[in-house]
Amino acid sequence: MYPKKCLLFLRCLAALLICGVVLAAGPVAAATGIDTQALHTRAIEKALSHPNLKGADVGVEIRALSAGRVLFARGARRPLIVASNNKLVTTASALHHLGAVGKLQTRVYALGRVENHVLHGDLAVRGGGDPCLSDRFYEKNFLEPLLELAKAVAEAGIHRVTGSLILDDTIFDRDYIAPGWPEDQLNRHYCAPVSGFSFLENLVWIEVSPAPRVMGNEVRSFFPKKAPFFLRGHVRTTGRKKENIIHIGRPDPNGRIQISGRTWLGNKPSRFSVPVRNPPAYFGALFLEALKRSGVAVEGGLSFPENPPDYEDARCTLLDTLYHDQ
Repeated sequence: MYPKKCLLFLRCLAALLICGVVLAAGPVAAATGIDTQALHTRAIEKALSHPNLKGADVGVEIRALSAGRVLFARGARRPLIVASNNKLVTTASALHHLGAVGKLQTRVYALGRVENHVLHGDLAVRGGGDPCLSDRFYEKNFLEPLLELAKAVAEAGIHRVTGSLILDDTIFDRDYIAPGWPEDQLNRHYCAPVSGFSFLENLVWIEVSPAPRVMGNEVRSFFPKKAPFFLRGHVRTTGRKKENIIHIGRPDPNGRIQISGRTWLGNKPSRFSVPVRNPPAYFGALFLEALKRSGVAVEGGLSFPENPPDYEDARCTLLDTLYHDQ
């Protein structure tokens, strides 16, 4: 939807809400002898008939909650794509099952005995689907939540792990992409995968700057820098004024991100966000970096078991729990 249409839609929505309130006040307005319902029904119909909404699928129902009476309806029973309205159902479900004070927790466990600063076993992170592990909440240092967990590992006296770093995302399934998401849009930020791990909203940022000369290759950089990806292809710098046509694909299973296009010599740097393909691997790679900064080495790399570890085992120790109140 173009910005002009977005603005029009918001204006129409505001008009519908205002008309809905006035329609609901019908009994009061009836004392004046004016048929307010007919008046505002015509106003709503006019708003929905605007030329910029031509071809759009619209479903509207305005209902008086006190009496349950339908005040206005058009296409109210027509099946439409739910889109962002899903957030309403998700929020209501979360409030019902978790309560208003519920918290999505990320936990780190030691699975084994610790002797002489060595964990003889695995380190496990149990993802809770927390969407707040994002630079929206950690503007100064996006690694801060991972560093908090890593610090707890170091403070438990662990400097070396002989086993693996287990990424337990079994709170959800591993169908990261919902069926029906358009294949040609899976490289867009709004198609980020859904997982028990949601670090940086499961996005990686790529910045592209023009080369210092025409026909040169662009200067590019990743954020975060330790993300397990690398770019293939080039964006050529042109002398064509204001040209900026850049395509960045979704990472393939090996972490390659295809990039192509052209950018004008005088353009400012362009920043793109791209969904990752494997959220646990993304979280794990960056948590290994946080552990390294905290003086903890993991010898066995990353592990993604189908079934969660036995957290009730006597050899299992909870080291830290990370959660947010947002």
